[in-house]
Amino acid sequence: MKAKPVGGRRNALPLSLELLGVLEARRLEFERKFGRPPRRGEPLFFDPEAAQPLRLPPAARRDALATVLRLSGQPDHVVERFVAGS
Repeated sequence: MKAKPVGGRRNALPLSLELLGVLEARRLEFERKFGRPPRRGEPLFFDPEAAQPLRLPPAARRDALATVLRLSGQPDHVVERFVAGS
């Protein structure tokens, strides 16, 4: 099954239960850090040292995304292709 782009993005993956769990954990971490739910456009992969929700630098963001995708069961070739396009 080929994934369809979501929200105009180039790359998209089907959401597995594992990936949904990771996203929920990131949302909870955001709420713990900033005391509120993330607003539209705020990063779930944020700089943990920042006082406000700032995106991770590109290299750190790609590394975090690759780790999450591997933990969610995506094969390495899918991870590499997806991360290369982000």
